[in-house]
Amino acid sequence: MALRFWHFGPGYVMITIRGVLLEQLLTAAHRNQIRLWGVRRKGAAASLWVRAEEVRAFGALCRRYHCRFRIEKKCGLPFWLKKLRRRPVFLLGVALFLVLLNMAGLFCWRVEVEGVEGRLALAVEDYCRSEGLYPGAFLPTLDGRAFAEGLLTAFPELEFAAIHTSGATCTVEVASKLPLPPRVDRDSPADVVARYDGVVTEVAVSAGTALVAPGDVVQAGETLISGKVIQRDGLEEVGAVWTHAAGNVTAHARLVWEKTETCAFSASVPTGEKRYGWALNWFGHQAAGGAAEREGWQKTGSRTFSLPALPAEVTVTRYEQQQTLTGTRTLSQVRGRLWVAAQTYLQAIAMTEGEVLAYELDFSPAPGGLTARLTATVALSIGEERAITQTEEWTENE
Repeated sequence: MALRFWHFGPGYVMITIRGVLLEQLLTAAHRNQIRLWGVRRKGAAASLWVRAEEVRAFGALCRRYHCRFRIEKKCGLPFWLKKLRRRPVFLLGVALFLVLLNMAGLFCWRVEVEGVEGRLALAVEDYCRSEGLYPGAFLPTLDGRAFAEGLLTAFPELEFAAIHTSGATCTVEVASKLPLPPRVDRDSPADVVARYDGVVTEVAVSAGTALVAPGDVVQAGETLISGKVIQRDGLEEVGAVWTHAAGNVTAHARLVWEKTETCAFSASVPTGEKRYGWALNWFGHQAAGGAAEREGWQKTGSRTFSLPALPAEVTVTRYEQQQTLTGTRTLSQVRGRLWVAAQTYLQAIAMTEGEVLAYELDFSPAPGGLTARLTATVALSIGEERAITQTEEWTENE
């Protein structure tokens, strides 16, 4: 089989020979470097394969050794092309098919929106359809840059938009703007209030009036720096102005964290058994087969195969069987898991809030398990801005 594939280009034929001098004929062919293979002997006859370009030389040897030969089969590229030259309509159909297939690759047969979900995704799909991006759209007339800019203009809540084409699929990739933390207008009056309970250690005021001093005990929500600035004439108050308070108030705050965990647990683990499913998307129509996601099986990966010139793509999805295991942990194991969770919380506090000065971790019995309570003393900046509600006094002073 390998030799037949190797000789497909130059072509090869199957020959049947008959005669009493077969052995001498085959020896002479080998001596004249005529490549023969697949020789099968049956009585006074034999069948074999020979390259097309050596058929004439082998025929001369057959006549020399008084053996009759007959060509049984012709294979290879030269004979295949010869048959095609006799069928011009077939060649025309193949050429037309290739042209149409290449033209079909210039159209979009599937539109996908990635990056957003829900109503926003549906709104983006409607916008794409209204702007000419739909299954069957002609891709060379689509200006991706202008389309993305129009998408950002139509949807102010989007921060990024781009269009990618892969095979017959157009992917509209968008990203929503990240919600910014609420901030008070710098031109409007505001106070600085405490976020946590704690003991003040340092006060630095850049605008406003400080209402606390180092050593004071404050509670969450208490005003630390007021936006109301008293104006005095000597010791006499002559009025007040409101400003946007600013500054840094550092304190030793107490943060409390609690978590309860039971001894009973359940976990889903893979069994090692895998199944594969496929989905074929052709000219906007989809067909699926093989395995599908169902109870006890979890999708663990997928891969899409497509060619730029073909309006089709195949998605192969892998599913793994999951087994639910149940069991019971000992109290010491539960205590260890809670201790790890507490240490993770302390690390997060140290990265986002400030230095952890001391902490105390207590465990107490809970129904079916334990409850961990962590009390940590953290050195951090406890101030945050809060707008001042407009009052009659403020209005009069304005």
